[in-house]
Amino acid sequence: MAFRLQKLPYLAFEEVLREMDIREKFILAASSKKSARSVKLCPRPPKLELNIGYDDEWALIVYPSDEKETIKTVYTSSECQKDGECLGKTVFSVLEFIADVFNKPPANLSIDEYGMKRFHKYSRFFKKINVTLKHVHIYCHPGNIQNRLETLKEVPSVYIYLEEHTNPPTPVNTGIQYHFDTIVIYTNLLENPEWHKDLLLCMIDCKAVSIKPDVYKEEYEEDDDEEQEEEEVLTIQDLTDILIKWIAGSKMECFTIDGIDVTNFADVFKSLGQVVPVRAAKFENFDGIRKMTEFEENKCFLIQQKDDGPKAIVVIDDDYVLLETDFELVQI
Repeated sequence: MAFRLQKLPYLAFEEVLREMDIREKFILAASSKKSARSVKLCPRPPKLELNIGYDDEWALIVYPSDEKETIKTVYTSSECQKDGECLGKTVFSVLEFIADVFNKPPANLSIDEYGMKRFHKYSRFFKKINVTLKHVHIYCHPGNIQNRLETLKEVPSVYIYLEEHTNPPTPVNTGIQYHFDTIVIYTNLLENPEWHKDLLLCMIDCKAVSIKPDVYKEEYEEDDDEEQEEEEVLTIQDLTDILIKWIAGSKMECFTIDGIDVTNFADVFKSLGQVVPVRAAKFENFDGIRKMTEFEENKCFLIQQKDDGPKAIVVIDDDYVLLETDFELVQI
């Protein structure tokens, strides 16, 4: 196949390359060094990422450029084995080949609670081949979370899945500050709102922060409305304390939390001395779509950091709270 393609006129060959999917390009590149050079010269898809799972399985994923599209193209290590392209090769030799041929796509890594040696191994490897480690997904015991965050501090985006525990979690050292681009925490510690508040105060200078109940755990639990009403990730006073910290000066641009009693939501802004209700705004809403949204009374307020600093809207939807600095107020 490589020979026949190479016999094509250059422009025709280039057009064929552009029309190939990620699997076809991989197989072509593996067929010869000359074909690999040709694939390398072809611009990589703008949203190509390399995902590495818990067992070192990998997947090349091409996300659609248009946000309205949902179909993505995937080529996995298991498919590579079936195609006979990975036989006898170590995972690192294959990943180095991918990085070279596809012009160093950003990588995402998943590790378990005991996988920090594996993280260090991959981190060193990616630095060696000049690949950016973009996201890390990690399962973590609550008592180890700050040690893990310190280890992962150079990773732009971190997703933490807190494991269940029987004892109260280790107190958070609020003297430590983190600066992630994105940090998302899936938690089962619904009876420890103060612990979450202290953790959030350590993340006040991260760009985007989200804390939400562990959806995977909830799927297997029996519904208990009365118990669910009592369980909170944060109290309304905790939310007030976090907003006070944000107003005093924070680099946080987006904050979401799922699991908070917002019965007295308007009182939060009275205590802040910033009661500026918002009737409508255009922003990326709870569905991840940027559009104009109208609000019922006391469902959205505008706040501003001191010394004419950044402004943000704070929105509630049931027990879900969003702070967002990227918004446009809309007159209705």
